[in-house]
Amino acid sequence: MSWLKSLLQHDTRTRVLAITANDSDHIALQGIAARARWDLKFAPGPEGAAETLKHLPAAVVLCDRDLPGLDWRDTLRRIRETSPSSAIVVMAPHTDDHFWLEVIERGGFGVVTRPFHENRLIVTVRQAALQPTK
Repeated sequence: MSWLKSLLQHDTRTRVLAITANDSDHIALQGIAARARWDLKFAPGPEGAAETLKHLPAAVVLCDRDLPGLDWRDTLRRIRETSPSSAIVVMAPHTDDHFWLEVIERGGFGVVTRPFHENRLIVTVRQAALQPTK
């Protein structure tokens, strides 16, 4: 079995928390989560995410870069403080090397772009979930 196929067909359910107020993200992520067998939860912002993470730790947090009225850097910091073992992947409409590097330097795992490329997102989440806790 190829490494990609093994990542896409992993047997355990990975808990993923998505922090987004974007309805399109909700729809797309629900479909991908069903196919990837994620235990997907949603939070509209960092406060809800912090509360959710206290009770339901997530292996991976997908965080929208463009949350209304919030800076993604502060959101990333809050998640790191609340759930240091969660890998954080920032969702953005586009990226470049500078943005990707800033995410990594601030403790994130990586960046995924919209529209989501299903296999790429599944592999990114799986790789993030496999990272040792910090």
